[in-house]
Amino acid sequence: EKFDMIRTKVHQIPLSAVARGDILKRLNRIRKLRQALDHIDVVMGFLSAGGEVNPNDSLNEYATTILKIQDFNKVFGKGYCIGNILALWDVVAVELARKVTRTGVVPYSVHECFQQKLPKKVEDKMNKDLEHVNLDLVLSTL
Repeated sequence: EKFDMIRTKVHQIPLSAVARGDILKRLNRIRKLRQALDHIDVVMGFLSAGGEVNPNDSLNEYATTILKIQDFNKVFGKGYCIGNILALWDVVAVELARKVTRTGVVPYSVHECFQQKLPKKVEDKMNKDLEHVNLDLVLSTL
């Protein structure tokens, strides 16, 4: 729902291959990717709930001046516009998922008791139950 609201309110501008590469170079650690995704989620929450904005306005200016995310510039640098927000989310989320899958490192603190492998029977039941859940809706509320 949050993604749909943003698509409705803010014309989306894709990132160039060079910009994507720059982001991946800058955010080369799971901790940095997690921080970046947190920042993007905050901005997306405000964009989805607020009025229309100019997609060509500076994303850094919006994040640091209006939302007061002081270290936004350190995470992303300058040069992105508000219309890049979903493209940025896509790059960061996919790279975070890729690194977590490849390394097995959890990108946030989780107690060990929650990191145990589920019995096959329980896993199958959960997968069957999740078939009826609208994950896009659930994830958009987080």
